[in-house]
Amino acid sequence: MENYELTFIISALIPETEHGEIKNKVLDYIKGIKGQISKEPVSLGRKKLAYAINKQKHGFYISLEFKAEEKGNLNDLDTKLKHNDNILRHLTIKKPFISEEEKKENKREIKKEAVKTKNDKPKEDKVEITKINLDDIDSKLDNLLD
Repeated sequence: MENYELTFIISALIPETEHGEIKNKVLDYIKGIKGQISKEPVSLGRKKLAYAINKQKHGFYISLEFKAEEKGNLNDLDTKLKHNDNILRHLTIKKPFISEEEKKENKREIKKEAVKTKNDKPKEDKVEITKINLDDIDSKLDNLLD
């Protein structure tokens, strides 16, 4: 089974009370292709679109993760999502599977790196400071301007 992430945009013209119904339809689409939901739908909220879609400038973003066996079934899911008038756009991407142990290990490595960089003292560059007499600068400027 392969892991996938699906993000779709619900039209801003649809009342938020009907979003649950649309999410359930999408979940049914996924179950129809013998997919399993691995991460429940998360609403990312109403966002301004980068460009107008069907004369709409805003949409509600929803994201979820699922597992599916055959890539051919994704074409069926794509077709169903395209024909749903309540969904402006959708994107399905393949995601690598990361186990909980791997996630914990990655967090440990990040913490170790943070401690290393925190303990490293920045190297101080030695800079020579020379004192300059302002009268010398004034006289040199006068010579240049003449």
